Amino acid sequence: MTRTALFLLASVPALLGQTRTAPMNASEQKNLAMVLTWWREVIEARHTELADKYQAEDYIQHDPNVLTGRAPMIAYFEHVGKPINPIPEKLTLPPVVQGAKGDFVWLIFEDTATRTYTFEILRIQNGKVQEHWDADQRIPGSPAFVPYPGPPPSTWNTGTVSPAERRNLGVAMKGESSKSKRPPVLTLVNGPYVLLMWEHKNKEATWNSFAAVRVENGRVEQKWN
Repeated sequence: MTRTALFLLASVPALLGQTRTAPMNASEQKNLAMVLTWWREVIEARHTELADKYQAEDYIQHDPNVLTGRAPMIAYFEHVGKPINPIPEKLTLPPVVQGAKGDFVWLIFEDTATRTYTFEILRIQNGKVQEHWDADQRIPGSPAFVPYPGPPPSTWNTGTVSPAERRNLGVAMKGESSKSKRPPVLTLVNGPYVLLMWEHKNKEATWNSFAAVRVENGRVEQKWN
């Protein structure tokens, strides 16, 4: 969806192993499945005529290079290239880690050539993608940045956190928040996986940064940022 994601889609990385999927309840699994279908059909295959099946018309965009709304997103992708026919049955570049918690779906993509990661966070409302966050910063030539005046992401449903998940969150926060020197604006915990998002601002725009960890037996065993 973003400039970074488009770079990853244009590259030909050899993915190592299978996608890691976080534990989810039935509703969260449904949200994840919908987002992956949207990503495959609309984002990767560029069939923007299908966008209204998956995206709210008043879709909220936090990428500072793309205007908010479904129509601007469609226009953005129509300039990327022609639709791919037939639509592939599987994602060309699947996430290396994926999950859903409460109202949110989160995806982590990897470019194995550079060992860099792309984070995509989607909020689901009424069965459609309502809001999107990523880590892109504003680049010259982008449309004038218009800050979104809505509520912070933590306002929405971030799911029920079990005692074990709360302990995993504590492990993640101890390591990551001390580096950022301020608390994240969103935390999502799916079993051993903890995803943290921070917000940054300057005179030009607002953007986000991310970290995700896998916690096992009280220790961080794997990290993506």
